[in-house]
Amino acid sequence: MGCANSHHVQTNSSLKLQKQKTVDSAVSFTDRETAILRSTWPLLASDMTRNGGKIFLQIFAVAPHVKDLFPFRYVPNDMLQQNEIFKMHGRRFMQSVGAVIENIDNLDGDISILLHNLGKRHTDFDEVDGAYFDIYTDCMMHTWRSSLGNELFTPDVGQVWHKLFDFIINCIKDGYFLAMKNKKNNSDEVKKI
Repeated sequence: MGCANSHHVQTNSSLKLQKQKTVDSAVSFTDRETAILRSTWPLLASDMTRNGGKIFLQIFAVAPHVKDLFPFRYVPNDMLQQNEIFKMHGRRFMQSVGAVIENIDNLDGDISILLHNLGKRHTDFDEVDGAYFDIYTDCMMHTWRSSLGNELFTPDVGQVWHKLFDFIINCIKDGYFLAMKNKKNNSDEVKKI
């Protein structure tokens, strides 16, 4: 299971994203890891809007230029938690994490396709660079550590969440880069005509 080793096929010239099941034991979760995720997630999901916002505030602290990609780019950081568009974006991001938790036993199923499509949708914004996704894992880890505190955010908890975040970001990046490749191929084909 794992987006980093997924196979994508093109059908009927429509460039639809499809996945074939793969076996990648590096991205499977043991019963213990699943229990850690399911026991800590409710604590983080109790305030999706705030925690989602904290992730994006951390991203903007680490990479301020990323904020320029969002419609709330002109809102001062200390006012973002009051901005409805910002709050909605953070909440939707957290809902995506929640969907992965709900489907932790079937990561090769619909959730991988959902994450691929999320990456694909980000190609609609010309300014987005796929490398931007790389900072998300560290920013999510920072937010989780801050939200759970040192007592609950043990090394084991951190390791399992890091593994899950890597899975999520790899799926999103796979979808993004495949869609970008398809856009380029389509553009090249149009130029030939």
